Amino acid sequence: MEAWLSGILGVFIGGFIGHRLALGRDKRKEFNSATQKVRQDALNQLDRISETSLGRTVNGSDILALRATLGEKGSKKIALAFDEYKKAEDAVTDTDIPSTPINPQKWNEDKIPRYKAALLKLIKALEPSAA
Repeated sequence: MEAWLSGILGVFIGGFIGHRLALGRDKRKEFNSATQKVRQDALNQLDRISETSLGRTVNGSDILALRATLGEKGSKKIALAFDEYKKAEDAVTDTDIPSTPINPQKWNEDKIPRYKAALLKLIKALEPSAA
């Protein structure tokens, strides 16, 4: 009787652990697919810092879409990194018009390191999770 009971208990424990691991995998896949577009935009922008135009910049509507998909708890780190990035971008470019091509001659050169650091922090927050 004890062998039978321990076998049934083992099946239930194994099923529970497998279910929890599958939930974590699904959340990771959802996060990775939701952040892919915004992360690509941020990486492209990092590559174009020395060019004449930054191209498509990361904007608030993309972050709002992430928050809707991931929820407040899942997107808190991204939202904080985006806020820091936006402040640094505004300091560098002196423009309030989103998606405007930015002329590097009008950049505040002393603020570019802060801008790059904020952009790297945003990219780090958008990294595909491995666990």
